[in-house]
Amino acid sequence: MNHQIDQLKEEIQAKENALLKEHFEHQRVEKDKENLKSELNRLKQQAQESKAYIEAQEAEERKLLKIIAEADAERVRQKKELDQVIRQCIEFNQISQLKIKNSTTACHPELSSKTLLNLKCGFAGDQ
Repeated sequence: MNHQIDQLKEEIQAKENALLKEHFEHQRVEKDKENLKSELNRLKQQAQESKAYIEAQEAEERKLLKIIAEADAERVRQKKELDQVIRQCIEFNQISQLKIKNSTTACHPELSSKTLLNLKCGFAGDQ
């Protein structure tokens, strides 16, 4: 009978040791689970921050593209205006040259066509 009691005590001790081992393993798994939850939450937060950053960058890009489009439109408008001013200057210059030529030939019919050409081109002096 003592032998049977000793054997049962050994079985109980082995089962208690196994239970204790399982208890510690369970605690370790729970701790790992909590660490993984924390890591998951940290990664979710990081993903949200990255998404917000990307959205802000996209908004900034749209704003800059709008500014570029407006600047391009203004450049085109100014180019057209410059072209118009240049055309007006050329027309004015041509009209002025024609008036000078007409008035010079009317007042001095003896001037040669070479002299008139020099006057037209802006050369001074007798040639």
